[in-house]
Amino acid sequence: MRLDQNQVIDGFLAFIEKFGKSVGIPVYLEYFPDSKNTAMCVKRNADTVVREAYIGGGYKADVTFSILVQLSRRDKKNLLDVSRLLYALEAYMQNEEANDFPTLKFDEKTKPIGLDMTSVPAEYEGDGVKLTTFMAGYTLSYEKKGRFE
Repeated sequence: MRLDQNQVIDGFLAFIEKFGKSVGIPVYLEYFPDSKNTAMCVKRNADTVVREAYIGGGYKADVTFSILVQLSRRDKKNLLDVSRLLYALEAYMQNEEANDFPTLKFDEKTKPIGLDMTSVPAEYEGDGVKLTTFMAGYTLSYEKKGRFE
């Protein structure tokens, strides 16, 4: 299961990096490299939760992520821009799901089956900081085939 989880995280990160490149923002896993530059960060919220397990070893599971966007300035325009960026990411994800996941790929036995925004973009850092950092929550659902499928 741990190997599967790593494949899913790697695949999801590559998918988000593609979005980041399209909008000109670098994407990192777990931590921002600094607190000065514009960047996106994918954070795992918890371990994978198996929703259904099959007798042949396959299963359906969910993994939750937060995506944070840090902009280098804190002003009204950036507060609006960062929220718009996370909603654009949601549209990117909805389009991916509507087209049966043409870009989000894992191995041949693992396939994405759902991708949902679970919490709307909200300010993450709070008052008193000089950056704009917003976060939104997501759940990625996937299915892993068993040994004999």
